[in-house]
Parts: sequence; structure tokens; C-alpha cells
Amino acid sequence: MDQPKVVRLLRVMAYLGGTSLKSVGYIARQLYCSERTVYRYMDSLRDVGYAIVKRHGTTFQMVSVPDEFAHPKQYLCFTEEEAAILGRLIHCLDSTNPQKEVLLRKISAIYDAADLHRMTIHSGLGQVLEDLDKAIEGRRVVLLKGYASASSGKRKDYRVEPYKMDMNSVNVAAYDLECSCNKVFKIARIDSVEILPELWTKEKEHRYPQMDAFRLSGETPIHVRLSMTLRARNLMVEEYPLTENDISEGEGGRWIYDGTVRRMEGIGRFVMGLLSQIEILEGEELRQYVLESIRGQWERYSLPLEH
Repeated sequence: MDQPKVVRLLRVMAYLGGTSLKSVGYIARQLYCSERTVYRYMDSLRDVGYAIVKRHGTTFQMVSVPDEFAHPKQYLCFTEEEAAILGRLIHCLDSTNPQKEVLLRKISAIYDAADLHRMTIHSGLGQVLEDLDKAIEGRRVVLLKGYASASSGKRKDYRVEPYKMDMNSVNVAAYDLECSCNKVFKIARIDSVEILPELWTKEKEHRYPQMDAFRLSGETPIHVRLSMTLRARNLMVEEYPLTENDISEGEGGRWIYDGTVRRMEGIGRFVMGLLSQIEILEGEELRQYVLESIRGQWERYSLPLEH
């Protein structure tokens, strides 16, 4: 649907949904189009599930549900962020699912299709999910191609044995055959999946890695204890809600985080962003991670400028 049509359709919805009823003729004059075109827009809205009822003559109104329904529900509107989430979920559906096109039409009736496409994950996501399902069911080794690793900042291919996807299809657990360890991969970061002819050989080693409150996985828990200001405490709970149960009030207006993490990157990035408000009380690995990160940044930015 091109941009002018989207604008006109939204204006039709605004006229039909207003408290002051407008006739088809009035809407056609305002949009510089024929009455027949307005009726086509109304038919399009009905096709995707909007309830439009005739009030009198050529005056119509868009309602949440028709008047004859005993329990009308509030008409739903979506923010851009909500539309992005819906777009991602819709694109995850199998291409043969008849509801996929219906849902896309409903969303596109409000949002420009081009904008919706930009907000969704790469178009091959549905195929990635389908291939992972096939590999898990067939107990096959796969090549995760072009995986965008957050830790290395590079794209890399991983040869793995995938064995479990979480309920919302965000992550897949797999045994990395190169490093001989279990990992959790974010499905949205996978460009494509190549199913290899090899069958699993490391099934006994498959153990779903535990996620910590900072959304990183690992097999070995690491104890960490921090002293924080109230601001740091609030930011931690807001950004990582699962940390709240591990935070208690300390002395002198300080707050104590006492918990376990699975990797240093998550909690390390948080501490690095609030160095003046957080003190590491326990956790030598975290202390070393922060020191090495500071040293690396210092070396990067303290080099003399070239002229």
C-alpha cells in the first residue's frame, strides 16, 4: 500500500470514528475522490475486521464492534514499539499459515507496510525457525551462518547441535562443537541455517545453560556482591527486573546486590556505566573484567593524535 493511500485510509478512519458523523459525500469531497472510492475504503476496513455500521442515509460510523454484540470491546491502537513487536511475531509464522496474510493486512491497514517491514527482523527469520525445528526434530548438526556475536562484535559461522528453543522462539540452545560447550544463541542474530547431514554425537553433553538476571547464559555460577547508590539500585531494577530479589538495603544510604551471574559481560557493562556509584565488594572476576575494560579504553583513547 503506497503512502498516499495510507494517508487517505487513515483520514477515512478518522472521519468514520469521530463523534460528529460525516456522510460519504462529505468524506469524498474532503479527500478529493469519488464516493465509490470511499465505499471501497470502507469495504477494505471491513475485510480486515473493522466494524462499520450504517447510521442513516449515507452516513456511517466505525465502532469497536457492531451494536448488536452484547459485550463490545475497546478498539485497539498500537504504538510504534507495539507494532514492531507484532510485526516480528507475524513474520515468525510459517509461510503456509493462512492467518499470516490476514494479520499483515490488518496491521498494514494502519501502518505503512514499508515502515512495518523496517521494524521487523530480517525477512528470513521464518525460514531460520523452520530449519531449526527440522534440525532439532531430526537430531541433526547445523551451521548457524552469519551469527552476529555481541561479545566479539563480528559475524561468524557456528557448527552446532541445536536441541532446544525457548517458548517464545527468541533463543535456541545448542552444543558448540568447536569449543565443546553449551551456548544460547539469539535467533534474530542468525542470518540463515544450513542443515548438515551429520547426526548428533554429543547428546549426553546437552545441558540447557542457565540465564542470569542480566540475560546472559553460562554453565558455572559466579558470586558477585556490589554496594550501590539508590540511583544505581533503581537503574539496575528497571533494566534488569530479576535482580530485585537479590538487592537489600545496606547502611549509609547504600544498597547491596548479592547474587550470582553466569558471565561477566552483562553485569560488567552495567558497572562500567556507573563506576562512580558502584563498589565491587566481592567478585574477583568482575573486578578483573572492569580493570581490563578500563585499561583497554584508556589505551584506545590515550594514543597521540596523528597530524
